[in-house]
Amino acid sequence: YAALEFVIAVWAALSPALAAAIPAAIMALGPLAGGGASLAALRLGLGFLTLAPPTLAMGATFPYMVRAGTDRGAAGGRVVSVLYGVNTLGAAAGACVGSFVLLPLLGTRLTILSAGALNAAAGAAALALAARIDAARDIRPAPAAFAAAAEAGDAPPERAVRRLAVAAAALSGGIGALLQVGWIRVTALAFGSSIYALGATLTAYLLGLGVGPLLVRRLLSRTGTAARVASAAIGLVGLSSLCLLPYLGLLSLRAHSAAL
Repeated sequence: YAALEFVIAVWAALSPALAAAIPAAIMALGPLAGGGASLAALRLGLGFLTLAPPTLAMGATFPYMVRAGTDRGAAGGRVVSVLYGVNTLGAAAGACVGSFVLLPLLGTRLTILSAGALNAAAGAAALALAARIDAARDIRPAPAAFAAAAEAGDAPPERAVRRLAVAAAALSGGIGALLQVGWIRVTALAFGSSIYALGATLTAYLLGLGVGPLLVRRLLSRTGTAARVASAAIGLVGLSSLCLLPYLGLLSLRAHSAAL
C-alpha cells in the first residue's frame, strides 16, 4: 500500500511536465494520424498512457486496505463497506475542496503537487503503521484466514453466482459512469463553468457513493439479503434517474433566472 501511494505521489510531481508534453506530442503525431477517428484514437491513447499509472495505483490501494483489515480478523463485508464508504467520502471532500478552494487559490500545478504531497504522507504513515503492527504481533497470512473461514462454514459462492455478481457490478458501474457524464453536461449548462460543474457533480456523486455503503453495512451480516438489496438499489437508480429528467431539463433555465 505504501509503495502504491508513493507511485501516485511521484506521478503527481511529474504531471505538469507530462501535461506540457501531450500537446507537443499531438502536434507532432497529429499529421501522421490524418484526423478523424485516428486523431481521436491518438488523443485517447496519450491520455491513457498519462493517466493509467496513477489511476491503476489508486485502484490497487483499496484491495490492500481490505486485505489489511481482514488479515486482522475483521469481517470481510463490514471491512469493505466501511473502507469503501470512508474512502469515497474522502474523494467527495477532495472533489469539493479541489474544485472550489484549491484550484481557485493555488492553480492547477500547485493543486496537483499538493495532492501528491498528501499521497506521500499517506505512504509514510502506512510504513510507520506497518512497522508498529509487525513489532506488536505476527500477522496471520490471508490463506490461513480464508481456510479458517471455510472451516467455519463460510463457503465461497458458486461460480455462476460469482459471475452474475461480477456482471451486475460491471453493469452498475457502467450505468453510474453514463449518468455522471450526463449530469456533468447538464450542470455545465447551468453553471457556465466546466470546473465548477465537474466539482459539484463529483461531490454529490461521490457523497452518495460514500454514504451508501455505511448505511447498509449492518445488512451485510444478514444471510440471503445481499442479492435483494442490490437488486432494489439498482432499480432505484433507474427510477430516480427517470424522475430527475424533468428537473434536469429545467435546471439551466432556473439557474439563469436565479442569476437575474
